[in-house]
Amino acid sequence: MSSFTYIASPYSHEDPTVMRKRFSAVLDYTAECMKAGEIVYSPIVHNHPVAQRVELPVNWEFWKRIDFTFLKLAGELRVLCIDGWERSTGVHDEMAYAKELGIPIRMIDPTKPVAIMQEGKDHIEKFLNDLDEINPGTKKTFEQLIDRLNTSDFLKEAMKKNDSK
Repeated sequence: MSSFTYIASPYSHEDPTVMRKRFSAVLDYTAECMKAGEIVYSPIVHNHPVAQRVELPVNWEFWKRIDFTFLKLAGELRVLCIDGWERSTGVHDEMAYAKELGIPIRMIDPTKPVAIMQEGKDHIEKFLNDLDEINPGTKKTFEQLIDRLNTSDFLKEAMKKNDSK
């Protein structure tokens, strides 16, 4: 089983200021995850400085092969739902590739601190383990349900409605 999480986020844009803001947002999220003890990889955080330094292309066609090489080794794909993620070809391709490979996908609200999410995740994990002792197989069923919910259009629509408030 893979031991790291791949963080997808939008990046390319005609306005360099938007690209810098996107880089900054995913950098902050990646740093929070690392501070919480997680092993994560963000192609934007890792590659933005390299691309800027030696003027590499910033389009998805150039980065797809590189990003997919890392994604296929990941244990989870997280989509950081910052402005532009719904329209990002790269994010959608990463989600489709993860789904094809059976890699769980989780949509991340960037306004929620990682420590709070981790604490909630720990409580749920304990609850599911306790429940699984009483009724074996329950944890696996819940995990499959959560994976389906994370990749469903229902969750995406709910997040859009929440963002418009």
